[in-house]
Amino acid sequence: MNTNLIHSMLEQNSRKQDYFALAKQVASTNSNLNITELILERDLQEIRADLNSTSVDYYHSLRELKDTLVNKSRVAFFSLLGSDLRGVKVNTIIIYDTVELNIGSVYNRVTGKFTAPSEGLYLFHVSTGANDNTQASVQLVLNGNVKNIRWADSASHSDRTFVTTVTPLILRKNDIVYTKIGVAGSAQYIESDIYMRTSFSGEEIN
Repeated sequence: MNTNLIHSMLEQNSRKQDYFALAKQVASTNSNLNITELILERDLQEIRADLNSTSVDYYHSLRELKDTLVNKSRVAFFSLLGSDLRGVKVNTIIIYDTVELNIGSVYNRVTGKFTAPSEGLYLFHVSTGANDNTQASVQLVLNGNVKNIRWADSASHSDRTFVTTVTPLILRKNDIVYTKIGVAGSAQYIESDIYMRTSFSGEEIN
């Protein structure tokens, strides 16, 4: 047999083996790529599931925080006397019958009492005006206990007196706060008109 022919056949055979080896390597690489793609897809699905779960958790947390803030902000009232009070006796609860603000429905215009909707720190303002030559002692009361007193005293002079108390109170849920005429004397003439407003207000501050 011709030597050149033998060499040619050997070279072709070697090329075939190289080709088969390359084809096998390519097939193996494709297989690895497919496996890698499946693994990546699985990991991606897990990440998506985790992100969805985290998003839901964040949503609920933000919703709870929003509800808490809304509830906290909706506790405030401002009420005043729609007209003057005269000759009111000691220990009489003052009914501030004109309600300008009542966020959270915490003030009862019929009883004149504030009811705490939740535990917290509250701030109360009581403003009282006394007409000429009259006087009025007003107490701020928590569950029957006097917490503050202010005396509008014009008994000895012919001009009006206007006094205010600002009282912070730590309250529990359903605690009741109101005002009443103090022991210093009956309310001869509590004024609430175009010249001054006798009022009772409060809000939760923490």
